[in-house]
Amino acid sequence: MQARICVLRSSTEAGGLTFPVRDNGVLVGATRGATYFCYLAGAGEHRIVTEADSNEAQSVIVEAGRSYYLQQEVDAVMGAVKCRTHWVEADQAQQLAAQSNEQVIVGVPASEKLPGQPAFAPSRPATAVGSN
Repeated sequence: MQARICVLRSSTEAGGLTFPVRDNGVLVGATRGATYFCYLAGAGEHRIVTEADSNEAQSVIVEAGRSYYLQQEVDAVMGAVKCRTHWVEADQAQQLAAQSNEQVIVGVPASEKLPGQPAFAPSRPATAVGSN
């Protein structure tokens, strides 16, 4: 079984900039302006990184059959674009999605792999207790 993770960006601040999003190193989507996307995730630990002028990361342990919602908030100050992320509940995510458009990646640079439809991110391998 899998979980569903949605990434939502309702702000039009720095709307022309694309923020690629990776889950455990796998490109799963991107936001540009007021957009959102959802992808599937294997049950277990995930580290989700939004790439902006400085990267923003969130970690979560997902359970199969559940949905998770990550909001991106954008600040553009003196030419630097910062994306802050935080988890929101389903009702707030629904409101954010209503202010946004669903986005699907249709092209990537040659050095990247186009995510599947829907994209899928496996969980991180478990680490042994006491190992470095």
